[in-house]
Amino acid sequence: MPAQVSESVSMQKTSTGIFAFSASSIGRAQSVPPNGFASADWALWKEFYFKTPLAKEDTTLQVRVETFDLFNRTNRQNPNNTADDPNAGLIFGILTPMRRMQLGLRLAW
Repeated sequence: MPAQVSESVSMQKTSTGIFAFSASSIGRAQSVPPNGFASADWALWKEFYFKTPLAKEDTTLQVRVETFDLFNRTNRQNPNNTADDPNAGLIFGILTPMRRMQLGLRLAW
C-alpha cells in the first residue's frame, strides 16, 4: 500500500498597501522622478605610423572621432519649486547640450 502524502498549502494574503506610492514617502529635496544625470562621451581613433620623407623621423598621424552625449539623452533641470507660482512643478530646460560630434587629426613627430 503506497504511503499517502498530505500536502498543505498556506495561502497568504498579500497586502497591496505596501506597494502604494505617495508623495510623502519620497523625502525632502528630491524631485519626482529622481533627476539622474547621464552622459556618454566616446572617442574612437586610429593611428598611422610612418617615417618623414626627408629626416626619416618616426611620425604618428592620429585620426579621431569624438562624440559628447552619444545616446542623446535629455538631462532635464529640476522642476520649478516656487510654491505660489502657477508653473510650480514644471520643467522648462535641459542641463546639457544635445549630442555633439567632432573630427580631429593629430600629428606627432
